[in-house]
Amino acid sequence: MSDNPSLFRRFRSHLIIETALILALLVYVLSGKDHGVGVGVGVSDTVVGVGLMVLLSQWTLYTAQDVLRLVVARRRRISG
Repeated sequence: MSDNPSLFRRFRSHLIIETALILALLVYVLSGKDHGVGVGVGVSDTVVGVGLMVLLSQWTLYTAQDVLRLVVARRRRISG
């Protein structure tokens, strides 16, 4: 059971990082609209956007893995 607090801390830190990545992607999309340039018009803008989306997708999988680990740990604790 000593893993439970560390699992929760890891989940919390992953959730904070994922929130920051979502905000970064939102800023990217909104900044493209504010400048009157469509997102994906320039190659460098497209690379930045794709990079953010890939990073966010990968981090979402890490966070989902943490959620599953927490659920399994709780079920084991409840089951005895």
